[in-house]
Amino acid sequence: MKKLLATICIITCCNNLFAQVITAFSTIKTVTQKGDITFAGNSITQCTNTGASCTNGRNEVPPAGTNHNGVTGVTIGYLDQDGNTGIGAQTFSSSRANLDMGTVLGCGVIYAYLTWEAFVSTSTTNYAKRDSIYLQVPGSSVYTKLKADNFVDNTAPYNRTYHCYKDVTNLVKAAGPGQYTAANVVALVGGSNQFGGWSLVVLYADATKPLRNLTIFKGLAGVSGTSAVQFGISGFFTPPSPAAVNVRLGVIALDGDRANPNATGTGAGDSLKFNGIAVSNGKNPVDDIFNSTITNNNAEITRVPSYTNTFGYDADIIDLANGAKNYLGNSASSATIRMSSGGETVLVDIVTTAIDVFE
Repeated sequence: MKKLLATICIITCCNNLFAQVITAFSTIKTVTQKGDITFAGNSITQCTNTGASCTNGRNEVPPAGTNHNGVTGVTIGYLDQDGNTGIGAQTFSSSRANLDMGTVLGCGVIYAYLTWEAFVSTSTTNYAKRDSIYLQVPGSSVYTKLKADNFVDNTAPYNRTYHCYKDVTNLVKAAGPGQYTAANVVALVGGSNQFGGWSLVVLYADATKPLRNLTIFKGLAGVSGTSAVQFGISGFFTPPSPAAVNVRLGVIALDGDRANPNATGTGAGDSLKFNGIAVSNGKNPVDDIFNSTITNNNAEITRVPSYTNTFGYDADIIDLANGAKNYLGNSASSATIRMSSGGETVLVDIVTTAIDVFE
C-alpha cells in the first residue's frame, strides 16, 4: 500500500466578462488524514424590522422562501446576542454557533481558520476596525480580541466588501467543540442589500472516518449574470474499483439570495458544479445553491439566533450523491469546481473538499 502525499494544483478561469476572479483560489491547508472538515458560523446581520418580509422571511425553511435582502420593506440591522450588560457591554454585534466534531475533542484539531466578512462603505461606523473580531470560546466568560492575519478590501462587483482571515488553530485546539461567539464584526446596516457573517472552518482527525484528502481553499470570485468561475484541483488519488468514493464539498459565500428569480422564474440560477455536474441537496437546490443557508449535509448548524434565512450569508457543506461515481470515479487524481449565477451576484471566498483517497 502506498501513502499519498497530497499536493493541490489549482488552475482558475472565468468564462466571460461577467465573472471576475478577484483573488485566485489557493490552498490554505491540505492533509491526507482519517478525518473531516466542519464549519461553525452565523450571519452577523439580519432583517430586523417588523414587516412581513422580515418576520416571515427570517424563518423560511430552505429551500422554500422568496424573501431576501433586496426585497421592498427589508431593513438590515446587526445581530447582538450577548446583550448590553456584562460581556455584552463591549460589543455592537454578536452571534453564536456550535462547533460539532462528533466524539472528537480539541486534541483532534489539525487546523482552524476563522473568517469574517461583510458589505461596508468607507463611512460605516467602526470601518477602521473591520480587520478585528472578538471571539468567545467554549468554557470562557470573556472575549479574546483577534486581528486578521490577512484581509482583502474589495470593490468589485460591489463597492465595497471586506474579507478577513485568521489562523486560530491553537485557540480551537485548546477549547475544543461547543458554542463559539463572534462579536464586533463590522457591517453596513440600516438599509437593504446589506449582509455579513463569520465562519470557523475546522479540519480535524478522526480515526472512525475514511482516509481522505482534506483541503481548504481561499480566494475571491464574483459571479453574476451568466457567469462562471472554475478552478481545478489535483494531487489526490481516489481508491481503485470497486471501492466507494465519497466527496464532501463546502463553500462560504456572500449575498446569495433565497429564490431571487432568474429569467425562467425557477430560482436564482446559482449553480455549483463538481466535474461539470451540478451539486444540490434538500436545503440547497440545484438552481439556488447560494440561498442564505448555514448547513452541514442537510442539517442546520446549531446557532443563536437560528434563523433559517440569513438574508445574504452562506456556509454549507454538501455530501455529493456519488454512489454511481458520476461526480468522481475510482483511481481519479483531478477534478474541477465551477461556480455560476444566472440571476444575481454572489461572492465566494472559501471552498473545502474532503475526498476519499487510496493509501
